[in-house]
Parts: sequence; structure tokens; C-alpha cells
Amino acid sequence: MSNSLQNFYQKMVGDQLLTQNLFNIRFNLNSVPTAVVDALDDIQLYATAAAVPGLTQNTADISYRGVIFKYPTNVTFEQEYSLNLRCDAAHKVRSAILAWINYISGININDSDVAPGGDKRIGDNIIELDLLDPGNMTPVTTYTLHGVIPTSVGNIEMSQETADPATFDFGLVYQFFTFGRTGEHVNSGVIGSGVLDQARDLIDKAQKVVDIVNSF
Repeated sequence: MSNSLQNFYQKMVGDQLLTQNLFNIRFNLNSVPTAVVDALDDIQLYATAAAVPGLTQNTADISYRGVIFKYPTNVTFEQEYSLNLRCDAAHKVRSAILAWINYISGININDSDVAPGGDKRIGDNIIELDLLDPGNMTPVTTYTLHGVIPTSVGNIEMSQETADPATFDFGLVYQFFTFGRTGEHVNSGVIGSGVLDQARDLIDKAQKVVDIVNSF
């Protein structure tokens, strides 16, 4: 395809770009107290920002007569995730997150009693992030983060100098994600089927390079 300005213009006329506000986020919590589930049910109303998760295809170096070849190995996930949330006046969202962490750690935040107990399982807790069609605001692609664990609750910055809504950062980790486009099967393995196909293709190409090197 030509890289002329006219072709670029025609492409922009026909296609829409994803804007950063076209997302919807949901919590599907199965291993936390019911009160936490209820308080975080409308998390989309409080989320000011979210991130689409990424991954890395790792490689190993294969050396032959001074030439370095890159060979694909395993895939690793970023696994750390954060949300910026508005703080509701009733303080229910942040309090629910603190209760979630307390459920895991066994810390009694009310009297600072630190105990080694709590529920130490990973749990079947899920975050679903939808990327939305700008025309009808329906999901186009859904990313599902599995095995979510809360790791940090940020400060709430208060000030006499502004009346802006108060926000705080919420840090989490997850084990892996799956993804799929609307109307397509969401891969039940570790990563989406499209990424798996690309990984297999890379492995096949790298194997051909290794075979050529070994033939000398």
C-alpha cells in the first residue's frame, strides 16, 4: 500500500481510532465477602483511568560462529495493574478495598492489630475490561484478568485550594489474562488465540533458522 497523504486520508475517513475514554470495567469477585462485592459492583462509575494489559514474548540467544539468533521461549505477563478511582462521599469504595485486603491479610485496621491469618488463597477473582465501539458503545474486545489480588491503596489528597473530586490509586496483581473480540471465542488458555497463533508462527520461523544453521 502506498504511503501517500491521500491514502492516509482515505484510511482515516474510513476507520475510527480508539479514544482513551472508550472503556468499561467490571469486577467479578467470587472469593471475597459479600459486602465487598456489593460495594464494588458499580466500579465503572468511579474509575477515571484503566490500562489494557500487555505481555512480553521472551527470547533466548543462540550463538553460531559469532552470529546471534533470537529464539522465542516463554511468554510473561506484566501482572501488575492499577486503577485510579474517584472517592465517593460515603467512602464505600475505598473502605471495601481496605476490607478486601483485611480479608486476605488478617489485619484489623480499626485497632492496628496485626495477625498472620486471613485467606491466603489466590481466589477466583476477575477483572473484565471492555474496549467500546465509538458508534454504539458496545464491547468490541474484552480483556479478562484472572486471579486478581489487591496490593495497595493509595493516599487521598485533600486540599483547601480546590473542589475537584478526590481520587486515589488502587494497585493489584493478576496471574494471567485472556482476551477475545465480540462474537469470537475467548481463548480458554493462558493468552488469546491470536497471540498464540503469532507465537507459534515465530517458533516455526525460528526453528527454520536453527535448521539452516545446523545444516552447515
